[in-house]
Amino acid sequence: MGVVTTFLISLNLYFVTNFVLDNFPPTWIVFLCFAVFLVFYGVVLGFLTLCLLVVLGCEQLTRLPVIGIYLEERYEFKEFDKLICESVESVIK
Repeated sequence: MGVVTTFLISLNLYFVTNFVLDNFPPTWIVFLCFAVFLVFYGVVLGFLTLCLLVVLGCEQLTRLPVIGIYLEERYEFKEFDKLICESVESVIK
């Protein structure tokens, strides 16, 4: 799955790069805006990857110094699991 994701992200970046280089003049402001976009895109993808790993069971990521507190909020699924189990049990009975 990681290989497919990496391929799709790379393909997306390739097409965006070609679009920017073909349709905008090669000035410093264009390259600066594109660089800011790439940094933002990378940060968002990294955060989503960490959230996914926490949901899949890597609880130790919630102990990271800076970003752990944001990931910890996403790990509040125990109450949801308890609610689902109670609902399933009530349907079975």
